[in-house]
Amino acid sequence: MSKIVHKLVVEADEQEVHSVVLDSDALAALVGTLPYRKCEDEFVSLLGYLAQSSSSEVRKAVAENNGINEDILELLAKDKVVDVRRSVSYCDEFKTWASTEIVIDYIQSDIECAKSIAGDLGSFTEVDTNTIADMLRNHSDPGVRKALADSYSAPKKILKQLLTDPEHSVRCAARESLD
Repeated sequence: MSKIVHKLVVEADEQEVHSVVLDSDALAALVGTLPYRKCEDEFVSLLGYLAQSSSSEVRKAVAENNGINEDILELLAKDKVVDVRRSVSYCDEFKTWASTEIVIDYIQSDIECAKSIAGDLGSFTEVDTNTIADMLRNHSDPGVRKALADSYSAPKKILKQLLTDPEHSVRCAARESLD
């Protein structure tokens, strides 16, 4: 396995005048501040490289950058670390890319992902909304059901069914969303 060293380099007149080695925390913080530049191939290439980092913090920071393309998203969507997957689930690109099967996997694997999906169900363009909404409606965690009930993009049929939820806060949220 090769030894990879990440550095921040300063050049003056095309000559390196200073460099400092970045540990994974510093690299993650730096990635987190990178501007959105999806149209620049070098930038997307850098994010693709960093998406393969051994540091979950770096991968999480890449997932939070709106400059990721579909290839990077696909790689990060399969990450084994829940924090990386959570960041992926919040990403706008994920909502226009994820299939019903992927969204179901996310709902079943993590409560926070399920809440995020429930709260923004209307933004998912490649899923069977009714299937996902029904799954969320039957979720064992009342916080997930409440996030769905709070969502104005939840199907009205599902909101009406949530009016009889055993959890008071879910019923109230469904009532407000229907009003």
